[in-house]
Amino acid sequence: MTQKIISLLLLSLAFVTGAFADNQFQNLIPTRESLVTADRFRGDKHGQFKDDFVAVLSDGSAWKIHPTEQTKFSNWAVNDVIHVAVRTSFYWFKREHKFELVNHTRNERLKVMLVQYPRTPLTVVLAETVLVGYSYVPHTTYINGTPITTYSHVPNYEKKVALNDGSMWKIDGKYSSFSLGNRVYLGVNLINDRFSYFLITGLEREAVYTWATKIN
Repeated sequence: MTQKIISLLLLSLAFVTGAFADNQFQNLIPTRESLVTADRFRGDKHGQFKDDFVAVLSDGSAWKIHPTEQTKFSNWAVNDVIHVAVRTSFYWFKREHKFELVNHTRNERLKVMLVQYPRTPLTVVLAETVLVGYSYVPHTTYINGTPITTYSHVPNYEKKVALNDGSMWKIDGKYSSFSLGNRVYLGVNLINDRFSYFLITGLEREAVYTWATKIN
């Protein structure tokens, strides 16, 4: 964990029934966790976000809450059913809080930053790049005003990542982030009525993610 979390604050132990309490959807989320407690953040390496709330989930992962959503988070309670999603809305500038905690108990979402991996994190045990074919890329030049088109063969590669839980994933990008031994967090978004997985590497501002497809 890059930055240590301090000043333990316990949330209310009352379980509050919300909009998703009787919704079977929460039982289908493959990566659902629950809220365990809240901490305070001591600030990142730039000295920012000091004393912001941090949500600690049942897997031991910790997520710093966006400064504008501290009050909303203070109303969350222990045992709220939560899963981690990627923020997909358009954004003009660099996004520091790239992820969301989706609270199914309260039908709420909060913008968050990953500051601690689970107690038993997923790690990369194999990362390989495989040539899967070629694409024909056209190149047009003009000779005496006449277009001449030629084609070049561009190799297409596919990156496969194996994790220490035995799962294998095909990832869409961020290849350099998946070196052997790197810690990984698995999250999921519901897109077009299907679960779309993503893998996170890194912490805080430096955390990156890529969409991933499970192979086995």
